[in-house]
Amino acid sequence: MIIYSKDGLTQRCEVKKFTYNGTFLEQAYITTTITSEAPIQFSVGDYCEYRSERFELNYIPSKEKVSSTNTYGYGYIYEDVKFLFLGAELSNCSFLDYVLGGSTVQHNAMTDFSFTGTVKDLADRIKANLNRLYTGAKTWTINVDPSLELETLNVSVSKINCFEALALSKSEYDVNYIIRNRTITIGGV
Repeated sequence: MIIYSKDGLTQRCEVKKFTYNGTFLEQAYITTTITSEAPIQFSVGDYCEYRSERFELNYIPSKEKVSSTNTYGYGYIYEDVKFLFLGAELSNCSFLDYVLGGSTVQHNAMTDFSFTGTVKDLADRIKANLNRLYTGAKTWTINVDPSLELETLNVSVSKINCFEALALSKSEYDVNYIIRNRTITIGGV
């Protein structure tokens, strides 16, 4: 597996052994130990790809110097380096009382609120919140399977993030979802 700089132009290193951790409807990550003859200039946003999914660093890994640079064996060890899947961005975004533009529904950025709607309305609210933080190349897309029977429910939330809000599609509406890179699909096969 190759680790790239956040712009994708530079190959930081290659790792032979890593561990994938992830379960259905949960956040996933990859951990690895990296050895190098010289220090590696990691940056937040450096990434690797596994099973067509992008996993990014959200911190600068610490290193242990075990010998002089470019001498015998590996001079530097970066232990338990953790790459998060892009869905982790949902956990960094608070789920506030926002709706997508053009709606007549009032919104006031409260953390505790209730709304009545379908899983599509929930998806629109998640999208409105993600649009606050992620724009340009980091824009999120949310697709809702058009064949879903849209049941209207009253949903109450209290101080949750967008990943927890997405989990409501399963716990409240009994509809599965999948996250692939920066695209969320609710419903479907």
